[in-house]
Amino acid sequence: MRGGMIFLIVVVAMATGAKAQEAPGLNRLSAEQIAAQVKTLTETAQKSPAGIANVTLEKYPRHYSMLVVRVKTGEVEIHVNDDDVITALDCDATEMTGGTVVDPKTTAPGETRGPRLEGGSSTPVRKGDVVHIAAGTPHWMVLAPGKSCSYYIEKVVVR
Repeated sequence: MRGGMIFLIVVVAMATGAKAQEAPGLNRLSAEQIAAQVKTLTETAQKSPAGIANVTLEKYPRHYSMLVVRVKTGEVEIHVNDDDVITALDCDATEMTGGTVVDPKTTAPGETRGPRLEGGSSTPVRKGDVVHIAAGTPHWMVLAPGKSCSYYIEKVVVR
């Protein structure tokens, strides 16, 4: 009887493993795929006057994922309808949050941009850090000359 039970456990484990490999509802990017995307985005960002390049990876009903590379300081952003959850892949930057956006302009429904922030708080962002920025929070990624930041971001719809 014991041998039969072990056989059953092995069969169930194998069947579960086969199902997991099919992975319905699962999207995965390998580290190699991400590295290749970051390399391409870095080349694009270096050629861009804005110093940024990004790609949307996947879209879901309540969030979407992106890869972003910045090679210079960008604009201040406020997203009224979504949180940003950033995972720094390779980064040497400062995230400024709060304060007042100077010369704000609406760039899309629920989206405001501006050239800089007055006031606010600064938080260093380094490789491996995870940063959550709540909807409605002014934020600005500031890079020192010659520095860059690549990151994975989940844009989570909250409103």
